[in-house]
Amino acid sequence: MTWSEAGLILLSIVAFAGLFVMVSQEQNFQLSDTTQEEHTIDPFRLIEEDFAAVCYGSSFKQGYSESGDTLVKSMDLLSEESIHQANLSITRSLAQHGFNHIVTLAAPDRGLSFLCHTSQNQPVRFELNSTTR
Repeated sequence: MTWSEAGLILLSIVAFAGLFVMVSQEQNFQLSDTTQEEHTIDPFRLIEEDFAAVCYGSSFKQGYSESGDTLVKSMDLLSEESIHQANLSITRSLAQHGFNHIVTLAAPDRGLSFLCHTSQNQPVRFELNSTTR
C-alpha cells in the first residue's frame, strides 16, 4: 500500500466520522423575531364556513358594486332554509367574526343584503339571493 492510498483511506474515515457526528447531534434552531411570520386568520374564510350551513356551495360568488370601494360577496340560499333563519344565522356570524353590521335590506322576491364594515373599516356587502320565487 502506498502513502497516497493510505492517505485516501484515512481521509475517507475522517469524512464518515464527521458525517456521523453531524447527523447524530441534536440541533435546536431558533428563529429570530424578525423572520417569524404572524399567521392571521382571514375573516372572510371563517364567514364562508359559517354561511355554508345556509347557502349553496362552499365559497362566495364575486358580486359587483356600483361604487368601486365596496366589496360585494354573493351567495344563494338553500331551499330548505327560511329567509328568517338565514338572516338570524348570518347576523350572528357577522358579529362573531368582527364585522360591524350596519343594516340588513330586504328586497321582495330577491333576498337580503347585509351592509357592514370589516375591522379595517372597509365596506362590505353580502348578498343572500333567494332561489325560491
